[in-house]
Amino acid sequence: GARTRARAAAAGASAGAGAAPGTELDVGGVEDEGDGVVDGGSGEGSRALSLLTSLCKVERLLGAMRSSGTTGSTAQREAAQLLVLALASEPTAVLVLLGARTLALRDTTSLAPAARAHAAREALELFAPLAHRLSMWSFKLELEQLAFAVLHPDACAAISAQIERLRTDARPSLEHHRARLASALASDSWLQAHTVSVAVVARLKEPYSVWRKASRAHHGRARAVRHALLALSDVLGLRVVFDARPLHPQLDAADAALLGA
Repeated sequence: GARTRARAAAAGASAGAGAAPGTELDVGGVEDEGDGVVDGGSGEGSRALSLLTSLCKVERLLGAMRSSGTTGSTAQREAAQLLVLALASEPTAVLVLLGARTLALRDTTSLAPAARAHAAREALELFAPLAHRLSMWSFKLELEQLAFAVLHPDACAAISAQIERLRTDARPSLEHHRARLASALASDSWLQAHTVSVAVVARLKEPYSVWRKASRAHHGRARAVRHALLALSDVLGLRVVFDARPLHPQLDAADAALLGA
């Protein structure tokens, strides 16, 4: 049945991929509420099998790239992201893949140091950029932060502490300027006429982003950590988020009717 085929596919993927610890696919629990085994011909069973097949293809690809070391350059990493998207024909497969990598990085204590560092580098080089490409910001930010903590624990702790101090010290000033900007935008009649809603959000740069930018500015020297926040002018910021009104209501209504159909 579907379970046998799924286990065979998963075994083949693991063998062909040489996957790092924590990346095997557990498919033993694919069951149905009826007779206990998903029928590969049913709708849900076919979708589960399609999802598993996509994951197996991606794992084989990742294993081949690990063995050949073909993710070194920016162009190669870009190509790897596109290949992952092409192989993950089931959209849910990308979510599962990113979720699995995030969970694995949350607890790497069971991994050997080399495997832990490899998983973190793979997250930074492949999975965080993939999440960015798909606008999955929560995955991107968490993967970057977790990998940063594994690869550069001292820098991560130091910059995180700096940001927390800045968050506390700058909160009154940041809120003051946020309120002023929000008030100015609310009184702009042209903007209000062309938007459904406008919000102003205060934000602080994430620790990994601070470290990466400061490292570039100081060519990777230790000063990048000690004075990371001083090296950047955009650690604090205000973000304007708005929902624009349609420029052509008739065309938008026609598109909505087509989508509804």
